[in-house]
Amino acid sequence: MTTKRCRLFYISTVKVFDGIRNFPALENDKAFAVSKSGKLALTVEKLLKQLPPQQCTIVRLPLVLGVNAPEITKLKYAIATQDVFEIYPDLVVNVTTDTRISQQLHYLVNQSKYGIFHSGSTDLIHHSDLFEEISEKLGSIRPLFKRVYESNADRFEAVLPKKSYSLEEHKYSVLDVINEVTLNQNIPTLKTTLL
Repeated sequence: MTTKRCRLFYISTVKVFDGIRNFPALENDKAFAVSKSGKLALTVEKLLKQLPPQQCTIVRLPLVLGVNAPEITKLKYAIATQDVFEIYPDLVVNVTTDTRISQQLHYLVNQSKYGIFHSGSTDLIHHSDLFEEISEKLGSIRPLFKRVYESNADRFEAVLPKKSYSLEEHKYSVLDVINEVTLNQNIPTLKTTLL
């Protein structure tokens, strides 16, 4: 017996595109994964695409941050202890937060949306710039940043939401995410000091 009114939501990851690192991924781009986690997520996505389209929603997430996210906690610890924090100057990302994911999922459920959606900021930033800006907003003391390069060219780990959300309140920038994870501290960021 099949239940026609049921719907399945699968939270996927940017890692389904980790075999394609030359540009950010859009919803309709063909996924190609090389990592274990990326291959697993891609296998699950392929299985779910065999369901009737109206019964499945796939939401791909970029780098997820939050006030108490593991990366932010590590950064705060590195600041407090003057320890090393690794940043990747050749990695281009987009970001989201735990609260924005829940808002967008709420929207998708209530609007009966189905298909593939990318949840993330509409703009991109280098991983190193992101954590330098967050560090700057958290206070005047900075951790010891260790710059780790994996390639000579920029590589992308970003899922851009080009068609995902039509409402303006579901569109946000990297700066909005930085403000959210630093609790809107009124310390100028690198972007505002460069303007």
